[in-house]
Amino acid sequence: MCYAEAMGARSALLMGLGIVAAGVLSCGGGGCAGRKTTQKMIQEGSTFTSMETGIAVTIPAGWKEAAHRQPPEDEKEYILVVENDAGGRISLDVPPMPAFALIIPMGRVVSGYQDDLRERFGDVKTEENAERKVPDATARLVRSTWSKDGKSYSQTALLMVHNRRVYILRGDSDAASDKQTAEAFEAVAGSIRWIGK
Repeated sequence: MCYAEAMGARSALLMGLGIVAAGVLSCGGGGCAGRKTTQKMIQEGSTFTSMETGIAVTIPAGWKEAAHRQPPEDEKEYILVVENDAGGRISLDVPPMPAFALIIPMGRVVSGYQDDLRERFGDVKTEENAERKVPDATARLVRSTWSKDGKSYSQTALLMVHNRRVYILRGDSDAASDKQTAEAFEAVAGSIRWIGK
């Protein structure tokens, strides 16, 4: 599966950054070249560490590795997806950036992320878009809501730029799991540690 097929709506974020270019990733007979992710068993209370992307977070009690990755297809590329019994999900995504992306404007990260949400869910309302303090990073917290089939859903995202990388921590929930997901999201966000360079 090639880049455009595998990344799906995630390309909206990169397009928003204005840094998608032919040849960033290439597909040949052996498949697509690019970032590889390593799946590990994740337990509550443990620390998830990605040496490749330079980040570590702690998994809250009551949350475990998601049994299945859900649509859109880009969730298969997330480096971390955990869920609880109430149906909430927390994920961490580090979109691949080309080497020439020396400056990554936060405004473009936010607009690309919001375009992605609208492409996936249609009429999305932005409830919050505020600066967030994260050590050694530029960050914004964006909370969005939408309705589908008579049910209300929300996604809280912590968008971070650190060391020429974009990191997106997401908390997804419906009304029933919103409180638990919000609490766990804040716990994970508060546990972020940068590792390596």
